[in-house]
Amino acid sequence: MLKVRFQLGEFDPPQMVPYSKYGPEMIDSPAHRQLALRTAQESIVLLSNRDNFLPLDKGRIKALAVIGPFADFAQTGPNYTGQYSKFVKPLEGIQNKVGSGTQVLYARGSGILESDNPEASIAEAVAVAKKAEVAVLFVGINEVLEREGIDRDSLNLPPLQLRLLRSVLEANPKTVVVLLNGGPLSLAPPRLGGGVAAPRAMEIPAVLDMFWAGEEGGTAVADVLFGDYNPGGKLPYTVYAGERDLPPMSEYDITKGFTYMYFDGKPAYAFGHGLSYTSFDYGSVKLSSNQIASDGQVTVQTEIKNTGQRAGEEVVQLYVHQAGEKRPREQLAGFARISLKAGETRTVSFALPAEQLAYWDSDQEMFVVKPGEVDVMVGSASDDIRQKAQFQVTTAGRWPASELTTRVSLSQ
Repeated sequence: MLKVRFQLGEFDPPQMVPYSKYGPEMIDSPAHRQLALRTAQESIVLLSNRDNFLPLDKGRIKALAVIGPFADFAQTGPNYTGQYSKFVKPLEGIQNKVGSGTQVLYARGSGILESDNPEASIAEAVAVAKKAEVAVLFVGINEVLEREGIDRDSLNLPPLQLRLLRSVLEANPKTVVVLLNGGPLSLAPPRLGGGVAAPRAMEIPAVLDMFWAGEEGGTAVADVLFGDYNPGGKLPYTVYAGERDLPPMSEYDITKGFTYMYFDGKPAYAFGHGLSYTSFDYGSVKLSSNQIASDGQVTVQTEIKNTGQRAGEEVVQLYVHQAGEKRPREQLAGFARISLKAGETRTVSFALPAEQLAYWDSDQEMFVVKPGEVDVMVGSASDDIRQKAQFQVTTAGRWPASELTTRVSLSQ
C-alpha cells in the first residue's frame, strides 16, 4: 500500500508529481469516453449464437423490440463507481445505431426484483415482442443482489425476470438475451422458488453478457448486436448451472469441487468461454525443449489462423497439468489477446517458467515443483482445448513463500 502511495507521489512536493499537472478537463474527456467504449466492447462475451443468429442486419429489420428492466436503466457498479456526465443506456445505444430505418419498440416488462403490476408489465412486453421481427431482452441483477458484503442465494435470474424471459420467448422466438451482472449468472433450467422454470439456453437464439459495462455500454452492446464490433471477450469465471451443483459455500477447500480446476460437473458456460463472429484454427504446439530443470523455463508456441470471413479477436489460452494429489486437471498459465484479419495467421508465444508449476506443500511448508511429465494445452476456453504437447521437469524445486516470484511473460 505504501509503495502505491509512493508511486502516486503523495509524499513528494507537487512540482515533482506529474499527476499534479492534470486538470479537471481531462475527466470524462473525449479520449476517456473512447477508452470507456473500447473497454466495454472488449469485455462483452458472446455466450451462445445458435445458427449464427447474430449479428443482426439492421437493413432487414423494420421493427425491433427492446425489452427489460435494464434496457432503459443506467446500471453502474455498486462499489467504487465514479460519476459520469452522460450514460448511454442500451435502449439509446440501439436507437442511435439503427436510425430512422427501423422502428424501435420499448417495454420495461418487469422490475429487477418486483413490479407494481407484474401482469400488466409482462403483457405490455409480450405485445411489443409480437409486433417486432426481433426482440432484444436486457435482464440481470443489480447492486441489491450483487455487491461487496453480501452473498447471493441463487445463481439464476430473479423469478420475476425469468417469467418475463419465458413470456417474451414464447411471444417471439427470435429473441436475443443480454445479461447485465457483476458475477456468474446462469440461464440453465433448474426449477426455482414459486415453480418458475428457467428457459433452456438452447431455446434462446443468442445470449450476450455485457456485465455492468459503464457509461458507453449502450453504444458497445449495439455495436456487437449489429456486427460493427466482433466480440472477443472471454468469461473470467465458471458459470455453473446452479448452486445445487456446488459444495456448500462454507467449504473453503476449492479442491472439493470449485472452479474450472476441480469442478466435476458440466457448467452452463466454462471458464474462458466466449464465441466470435469468425472462426480460428490452432496449429500444433511447439516447445523449445522437451526437458527442463526446476529453475528453467520452456517456450510454448502455436500458430492461430482466422479462418472466417471477417476480422476478429481471439484470446489464446495456455493451460498446464501435472499429475499429483489434489493437482488441478488444468490450470491457466498464460493468455494472449490477438487481432487477426480474415485469413491472417499469427504465431503466439508463451514463456512458461517451471516455478509456475509450483504448489504449496503443507508438510514441507514450502512451494514445490516435483519432477515428472507436464501436459501443455492451448485452446479457446478451458473446455475447448485445441492442441496439446508434453515436456518433463527433471529436478525438484523448493521455494519459501517469501522467495517465490512466479512470472508469466507473453509475446506475439
